[in-house]
This record gives sequence, C-alpha cells and structure tokens, in this order.
Amino acid sequence: MEMDMNSDTMPTMTHYFNTKLPVAVAFEGWIINNSGTLAGSCIGVAGLAIFFEIFKTLRNVFQKNYLRRSPYIYQANPASNKEISSTNGNLESQYSYFWGMHFLHSIIYIIQIFVGYLLMLVVMVFNVWLTVSVIIGLTLGYFLTFFIALMPKIKALQTYDNAVRPLSKDNVDLATMSTVVENKSAEESPPKVDGDIAGCSF
Repeated sequence: MEMDMNSDTMPTMTHYFNTKLPVAVAFEGWIINNSGTLAGSCIGVAGLAIFFEIFKTLRNVFQKNYLRRSPYIYQANPASNKEISSTNGNLESQYSYFWGMHFLHSIIYIIQIFVGYLLMLVVMVFNVWLTVSVIIGLTLGYFLTFFIALMPKIKALQTYDNAVRPLSKDNVDLATMSTVVENKSAEESPPKVDGDIAGCSF
C-alpha cells in the first residue's frame, strides 16, 4: 500500500535532544517543517514562557493580598487586623469577599497550570531550539518579575530606614529606637500569613 506522504516529511518522534525537522508540537496543526516556522515557534514559545513567569508572580501577589484580609485571620487576632474591622464591620460580607476572591484565584490557577503543562509538552518534543527558547523565556520572565516580587520588600525596608534615621540623628538610645520601630511596624504591617495556608511560598 502506497503512502500519501514521503517518510522524510513526516514529523519525527525521538527521545533525545535533536534539531531534526519536521516536528509536531502539542497540537495537531502545530507542525514545524522549515526554518521559518521554527523561528516563529521559538519566539512564540519564549513569549509564552515570559508570560508564565509574570503571571505566576502576579497570582502569588493577588493571593497574598486577599489572604491578608481573610476573616479567619481576623477572628484569630482581631486587634492585629485593623483593615477588616475599619473597612467593614459586617464579618459575613468579608467571608463572601474572601470566598469570591478565592474562587477567582482558583480560575487563575487553572490558567497557570495549563500554560505550565503546555511548556512542558514543548520541551518533551526534544527539539534543541524549542527547549532553549523555553529556558530563555523563563529566565527573562523571572528577571522581569523582580519589580513585582521584591519592590514591596524594598519599600518595607525604606519605611524601616525612615523610622530609624531621624531617631539616630537625635542620639536617642537604642532601646527607645527599637521600641518606636517595633510599634511602627506593628501598626503598618498586616498579619503574616503562613506559606502552608497560601499553598505557596511568599
């Protein structure tokens, strides 16, 4: 029985890294059979990897922000969370807000998982150029998320420095300085959320 297509034009399937073409990636219509489609696929894969890293970081920030307003934390220590008690005295509405945000966060998590597995399938094609594109994209995405992940911590350090510096200029003793800084941090900082509650590390 004759084949409709030459074996040389059929997508290759190997279990070792190579640069052979053509190759099928993830979906039926995603077939790379020349240098042009390979270059376009590499650019697209790298962009998807950058999006994945930024999206993952934004999801963690979003999760941390709504967890700090959790009514469960408020019930455990009402005096420590002025944000809930001052913004809305009705605790039941805070439960509705919390579970609504958690549902939205779960949808966002589904998107993250889908993109992550898609990148995994791209790597499992064992094409050298596609794999390098995924690595470069993830690295660039991680580099760019510095401003999202670390800027809040930098601002916290600046707040601490602003609290300490005026006291040090007036030659206030260290015990008084420490007391003022601790009180300032207690007023401004939200209650800490354990990483196990969040489902990820912050």
